[in-house]
Amino acid sequence: MPGTSTNGTRLRFGRFELTPQSGELLKSGSRVKLGPQPLKVLTVLATRAGEVVTRQELKEQIWGADTFVDFEQGLNFCVKQIRAVLGDDADDPAYIETLPKRGYRFVAEVVQQKQDGNGAGGASCPATSTISTELQSASIASTTSRMAVLALVLASVLVGLYFLSLSARTPSLKNGPIRSVAVLPFQNLSGDDSQTYFADGMTEAVSGNLAQIDTLRVISRSSSMQYRDSHKTVPEIARELHVDGIVKGAVMRSGDRVRVTAELLDARTDSHLWANSYDRDLRDILSLQSELAGDIAEQVAAELTAQQRRAIGQKQVVDPAAHDAYLKGRFVWNERTEHSYLEAIRLFDEALSHDPLYADAYAGLADAYGLLGSLPSTAITRTEAMEKARAAATRAIQLDPDLAEAHTSLAFVLMHYDWKFAEAQKEFQIALRLNPNYATAHQWYAYDLMAMGRPDEGLDEIQRAKQIDPLSLIIASDRAELLMDAGRTAEGLREYEEVTSLNPNFPLAHAFLAYLNASMGDSNRARAEAEQYLALTHNGLGAELTLAYVAARSGDRATAVRLLNQLAGLAQRTGSCYQVAAVYIALSDSDQAFAWLRRSFRQREGSLILLRVDPTWRSARSDPRFDELLRRVGLSSI
Repeated sequence: MPGTSTNGTRLRFGRFELTPQSGELLKSGSRVKLGPQPLKVLTVLATRAGEVVTRQELKEQIWGADTFVDFEQGLNFCVKQIRAVLGDDADDPAYIETLPKRGYRFVAEVVQQKQDGNGAGGASCPATSTISTELQSASIASTTSRMAVLALVLASVLVGLYFLSLSARTPSLKNGPIRSVAVLPFQNLSGDDSQTYFADGMTEAVSGNLAQIDTLRVISRSSSMQYRDSHKTVPEIARELHVDGIVKGAVMRSGDRVRVTAELLDARTDSHLWANSYDRDLRDILSLQSELAGDIAEQVAAELTAQQRRAIGQKQVVDPAAHDAYLKGRFVWNERTEHSYLEAIRLFDEALSHDPLYADAYAGLADAYGLLGSLPSTAITRTEAMEKARAAATRAIQLDPDLAEAHTSLAFVLMHYDWKFAEAQKEFQIALRLNPNYATAHQWYAYDLMAMGRPDEGLDEIQRAKQIDPLSLIIASDRAELLMDAGRTAEGLREYEEVTSLNPNFPLAHAFLAYLNASMGDSNRARAEAEQYLALTHNGLGAELTLAYVAARSGDRATAVRLLNQLAGLAQRTGSCYQVAAVYIALSDSDQAFAWLRRSFRQREGSLILLRVDPTWRSARSDPRFDELLRRVGLSSI
């Protein structure tokens, strides 16, 4: 806790020593990490050892009597954190006793020791009910003020003083500057599980703002989110993600107000570097996110260029209802299913009904329509989905030319649907200049480069995507596919097996393993993988066509033909013609194979972009019809 003087008091209990003025907690002489709010709660309880401290008193002294937030969840979280650090048991407490519906009592013996200006201990005396100067000030401010605004201002001053004190004792970066960071899922302290999407949105926004710094590697959302509720230590997480720094935070929302706390940890030394707290109106949420990211950037980067400062600079005011619908849309979009894409589209449209100039919502629409259009689907035609994705991406760029997501979505349409690979490359490069840590841009750009006959560059891009998003199963699967297409079959096989070891129930990896083993002549393994794929997708069309391909490559022509006859109509309606053509080429029926490839061309299936490198078509490449198809897809002149 901050103080105006270097003189202060040290509180001793058990093996612990607490210095409120410096905010330092020691265990057997070694510093123990404890967040700012839990530290305040511990100080109040320890300085009033033996007394019952009511929840209302804690609210007034720490959160303020007129606080706008629901402090109950925050207090419960603080006590839980304190107990974890002290090694205390709520059922058999050695330090903190809970008095249901009343408050808490510190039951351990506490000794106060005065310190001189150099921090040396003076005479010891029993703890009294006198609390730290800061907490007294907070209590006086909260009880004398009857205006919410004034209470918030006073609270902000106290928080600012505390974090000024904290920054003054920030340890030096003994191992050099932080060059890589992961933003772990922000905790939702709003007391409402339905607000998880809001905390996730804050996590993604802070991560996205930091990702615009080209000298910093920022782990992608999908990898960081896997550590929600994880019991792993900071060094363990850092080792798994290969990062130097970890950002942790919490969000508390109440009505039209939000409070965010965040801290930065040096994972190499498991030491606390920085922390801060922010109180804002929801209309200023984008500004809050930018400010938070800027503060973290100042800690991890020795110098920020003017361009980098602009990249994470202040954002516009946003309508709270529009932003809320947008966050919900992103939350369901990340489930990556046909149903979730359709629900995301509804929510992004809702956001735009509140704010027709909300560029992020248009970018969300582009992402949702683009991925929906890449699926075999009967909900919406591929043409309709891709045209809507293009329109939304274009509108997002008009409103905000610096949105990397919008440029990436436009590039995806140009590559996957228009087959304009050079134009797509320009958009991918713009996106990566704006956000060098956007894993999806690296991932899709890899396919564009592979389609253009530049496999080494494509593999470099997919490797960058994997470095940014190391736990992403889809990126690892895509890397395995591109390794196969580049002729590095053994490496591709190892990558797929790594994916299935991480998650045995990831369907796509089993699909590719079935194709790969069939092409290598291992019929038994190929059939086992195809059947696993079939089970995981509940007899989905793609899985049944995979089984037909395996049967064809294994010499079981009767099974392959029977499946084709059953599935052909559905395949044509849903846009799976490329996969049917692959079965026919495995049956050595080139006429039917090219007939289905022509259907695939008419439906502008995205799989055609790898036609030139896909090993499935090795036996067909000498056929003049193959060259003609390459020309029509725009691949022959590349």
